[in-house]
Amino acid sequence: MLFAKWEVSQYTITFNNNGHGENFSYGNEKFLEIPKNLPTLKEDGYEFLGWYLEENFLNKAVSGTLITSNITLYAKWQELYDVTYITNSHGTTPDSLIDVLSLPNELPELEETGYRFDGWYYDSNFNIPVVLGSNINSNITLYAKWQELYDVIYNINGHGTKPSSTIDVLSLPNELPSLEENDFVFMGWYLDTDFKNPAIAGSDINNNITLYAKWHQLFDITFDVNGHGPQINKRVDLCEIPNELPLLSNDTHKFLGWYLDKECTIEVTLGKDLTSDLT
Repeated sequence: MLFAKWEVSQYTITFNNNGHGENFSYGNEKFLEIPKNLPTLKEDGYEFLGWYLEENFLNKAVSGTLITSNITLYAKWQELYDVTYITNSHGTTPDSLIDVLSLPNELPELEETGYRFDGWYYDSNFNIPVVLGSNINSNITLYAKWQELYDVIYNINGHGTKPSSTIDVLSLPNELPSLEENDFVFMGWYLDTDFKNPAIAGSDINNNITLYAKWHQLFDITFDVNGHGPQINKRVDLCEIPNELPLLSNDTHKFLGWYLDKECTIEVTLGKDLTSDLT
């Protein structure tokens, strides 16, 4: 009788690191199956995704799987990318993100006095806003967009109480300050010292701006009845001569109207602006 002698078949395992991480070898050691605790590789800028049976990474190597020939295991890698921030000369530059595959779900918020931060963009022309959490496939630079803000300063022209300036805005307030002073009436705010262009509440501005308060001084009118008719009370705090003046009557004289001079040669013009107290 003849007896068959057998030898357990064992095979070599070769590792192909695909150009990243340290080379690894079991030397001449042979195996019946894929061993446990396959080596884990590392390299800056890459994520190691494991060992595969084929160069095109179709089947992942699984520990404990029987092998029937010498085999080569192939390391699969995922390149990682960096995110760099350009603040465009405002705010504090955030630290770059290193070795990532996607943008974070929350990007840094920037601040600077006199400016409003309007978010991050993929391009320096601010045409394409960043999508939070989106995947990236290359190193990427994000650009901060800013909107300059402006101040509104109030020139009260010597009357009333000066309002506080309106700071860091893009438009005039919807309600502009109202001023008061005895013997004057506040006529509103103007964009120019000649009071030709009134300020429009809520309108957009594109630079620092000064608003000028327009005032009209108030005057008193005293009536001299020249010895006929009842005495008439003085009119106070007027901007102009009223459109209707008192009518007088007397049994012996006919009332002919009101005049600016005692000789009654300069007739009063109704509605005319006052520039001084008047008799």
